[in-house]
Amino acid sequence: DRQDKMPEEVATVNGMNGSAAEKPAAVPETFGTEVGIITPPPDIKVIVDRTASFIARLGEQFEREIISRNGKNKQFQFLFPDNHY
Repeated sequence: DRQDKMPEEVATVNGMNGSAAEKPAAVPETFGTEVGIITPPPDIKVIVDRTASFIARLGEQFEREIISRNGKNKQFQFLFPDNHY
């Protein structure tokens, strides 16, 4: 039964002619490591939570407006994808 095998053991891929071939699957970079959530300090967490609530209600346009007005403010750096919060 293939369902009980680890991802790196076996992956079936279809070739150009439709035949199946056995090939090792790529192992995710985080395989075997613990990935967690980094909780911001309390003063930033309040801003993150309130901003997220407003963005959830008011949408992407509001998010873009917050970024354009506060993009250089350290308290709003969590809005950028490369920020760890």
